[in-house]
Amino acid sequence: MNNLPGPVKIKGLVVDDEKIILIYLKRLLSTWGYVADTANTSQEAIEIIKKRDYDFIMLDIRMPDINGEQLYNMIAEVKPYLVNRIIIITGDISNKSTASFFKETKAPILTKPIDSGKLKDTIDKIISNQ
Repeated sequence: MNNLPGPVKIKGLVVDDEKIILIYLKRLLSTWGYVADTANTSQEAIEIIKKRDYDFIMLDIRMPDINGEQLYNMIAEVKPYLVNRIIIITGDISNKSTASFFKETKAPILTKPIDSGKLKDTIDKIISNQ
């Protein structure tokens, strides 16, 4: 009997208030062999992040409870090393406060609808930098 551990799975967290996006991204990430957890509120996301580590986090900026910018800052407080693993997903790139936040964080930004090729490349880049 072989007791060697299996291949290490890449783990991601997708945070978005749109359930259809969560379903789509979870399925897409699964086809690439990644394990994906989902959260459709920022509060749920921060509770999950306190308990688990992730290789990447996809974070929607426009959330109804706690916005993505606030969640980003909460992640930075709880687990600062995870901020370099955040990918921002948004349909709103024209808002001035959002634009200044993007410049501050220097996190990769993917606009909705999400280009799967760009997403794969971005995740690969984040993973290779760990």
